[in-house]
Amino acid sequence: MITLTAADILEAALKLPEHEREQIAHKLWESVPPLPKILYEDDPGFVEELDRRMEEHRRDPSTAVSWDEVRDELRKRFGELSS
Repeated sequence: MITLTAADILEAALKLPEHEREQIAHKLWESVPPLPKILYEDDPGFVEELDRRMEEHRRDPSTAVSWDEVRDELRKRFGELSS
């Protein structure tokens, strides 16, 4: 039995014609569970929270946190994530 890694499968898939790659991408996307409703921009609560945070930032831009700080905090909490 041949065991293929994700990298092997991706390498082979990238060699396929565009329409076949589109079909595979579509099937893969369909296999991913939907995000929780709270993360959707059409959720009024989510949009209100985004608006509240943007207004807070406009009032005091010093509250902004750099990506480096966010990334470091995430790594402290959850460890290094592989890509």
